[in-house]
Formats: sequence, C-alpha cells, structure tokens
Amino acid sequence: MTSSEWIVIEGGLFLLGSIWGSFLGVLVDRIPKEESIFLPRSHCNSCGHTLGALDLVPFKVWIFNRGHCVYCAAPIDPQTIISEFCTALLFSATPLLFPDIKRILFLLAFFSFALPLSLIDLRSHRLPHKLTWSAGLMGLALTWTTLEPSQSHIGGLLPSVLGFLTGFLPLWLLATFYPQGMGMGDAFWLGAIGTFVGPVGTLQTLLLSSFSATITSVLALLLFDQKQNNGSWRTLKIPFGPFLSAAGIIVVLYQQDLNRWGGIISQSLLG
Repeated sequence: MTSSEWIVIEGGLFLLGSIWGSFLGVLVDRIPKEESIFLPRSHCNSCGHTLGALDLVPFKVWIFNRGHCVYCAAPIDPQTIISEFCTALLFSATPLLFPDIKRILFLLAFFSFALPLSLIDLRSHRLPHKLTWSAGLMGLALTWTTLEPSQSHIGGLLPSVLGFLTGFLPLWLLATFYPQGMGMGDAFWLGAIGTFVGPVGTLQTLLLSSFSATITSVLALLLFDQKQNNGSWRTLKIPFGPFLSAAGIIVVLYQQDLNRWGGIISQSLLG
C-alpha cells in the first residue's frame, strides 16, 4: 500500500469516526432527557432551529463559527466536539492497534457505549439503563457472532455471562447497602463491560478503575477548596462511570498483556 492510499484510508476513517461521534453526541444530549434519538431532527437547543445537512458536517461549526450556533449565536455544548474528535481519532487508529477485524469490532462497539455513558455520568451523575443494558446485549451478541466454528454456543457465551455476573453482583450489593456511595447504574455498567472482557477482564477493570478513582479523589481533596467539601471525603462526589469506561478500554486493548503481567507478578510473589 502506497503512502497516498494510506492517507486516503486514514482520512476516510477519521471522517467516518467524526460522523459516528456526532451521533454519540446526540445520545449524550437526548437519552438523559428521555427523548427519541431519531425524532425530532437535530436542532439548536437554544433557538430550536432545525439543522440542515451542511450544519451537521463534523467540526464545521467549531472551525467557522467558533462553537456557536449559526442562527442564534448561542454557544454549543463542547461535548459535541469532544465526542466527534475522540471517535474520529479512535476510528483512524484502529488499523494500527489491531490486525484482526474481531478485536476492532469489540473495541469500536465498546467505545460507542463507553464515551456517551462517561459524558452523561460526568454531567448528571447517572448511567442510564437504556445504554448499560444495550451495552450488555451488544457484548453478548458480539461474542455469539464471533464464536469459532469449533466452539459450542453455550460454552462460547459462558465467559461473557460470567463476566457480567462478576461485575454486576459486587457493585449491586454495594449499591443496595450503600446507595450514597454507589449507584445501580455502575453495577449494570461493570456487568456490561464483563460481557466484552470476561470474568478476569472484569476484575482487572474493577481494580484499575478503583485505583484511579481513589487517586483522583485524594488529589481532588488536596487541590480543591476544603470548605466546598467540608473537608471530608464523604461529601466529595466524583462519578465512577468514567473510571470504569477508561479501565474497560485499557482492558479491551491490552488484556493479553495484563494477563501476562499478572502471571509474572503472581509467580514472583509465590516463588
């Protein structure tokens, strides 16, 4: 493949990713409001003007209108550019990350739920069941459709089912007995992650997310105004969903390496 062909392919993937990212931004905006993601047509949230095809071209409003509505000049939520840019980067990077289509499908599908769930949780401190349940079904469906010919359907789906139970049950218990510290959405989201990565990957996700969330909470207490949080970690509210999403992406990308490193560490401790 020549360099010019590679540039064309990467440019096409970047454009495709930005279009898909624009749709993910619609999910972030409409699902928390219990609105349809298809109707009405895309419109400005300030003036209500229906957006035409040219208005929906990715990055156009940010390049030519500096992030403001063409019709009323109201500022547009930056989640749109975040969603478009992050998804475009991921699409263009997938050929470099994975050589096989199966892992690419798993990564893109997982990211398509992880990004909107993270943005929604950061904004409203909730993880809508419409997305977490759909993510779990998608993980099971992808596992089902990518089974090897030699694998039985029941045996092939078992890791995904066990991954869901491994992620859901502990956080469900925590959310049941300590609802102030953990929401049921977190339990369903970790369970959904388990359908993509299996039981071991779920534990790795929980470990990485818990560690990163703890470090972030400690830093927040040290850096932010103590009066704002009454000087107590009990009043600090940091959504856990984005940490689960980030850890899940790391596990999807590097699960084989994590398993190998875990084996090396275990042998060192035991031997």
